[in-house]
Amino acid sequence: MAYTELTLQQTDRVGAAVSLTAALAGGHAFDNTDEDVLLLVSNGHTASIVVTISTAATVDGLSVADITMTVPASGLYIIGPFPADVYSQGDDDTGLTKAVLVDTDIQTNVTYAAIQMGSLSYE
Repeated sequence: MAYTELTLQQTDRVGAAVSLTAALAGGHAFDNTDEDVLLLVSNGHTASIVVTISTAATVDGLSVADITMTVPASGLYIIGPFPADVYSQGDDDTGLTKAVLVDTDIQTNVTYAAIQMGSLSYE
């Protein structure tokens, strides 16, 4: 599959406007270097969709199962964060070395945003 990178969008305590990106059949990847990203999934389709988050981890030589979740028609879901030891993997399509890979079974009227949580410091 040819994954397309989702640009991380920053948020902070005063809020942030979010831009949604149309889902593609080849899937999407986003940088998970800091393990502080949430994925916003908006399903504008008339039917439920299945979102799959790929895992890269193994335990005792056994692969950890991918996460799948059903987002109902007109649903808006937020997923994450994603611990790197389970979800981060290299992606040749985007060049990311610590990517989370996301796929959907339906792409029509489905959009995403990868939202990086802002700093927790009080500077």
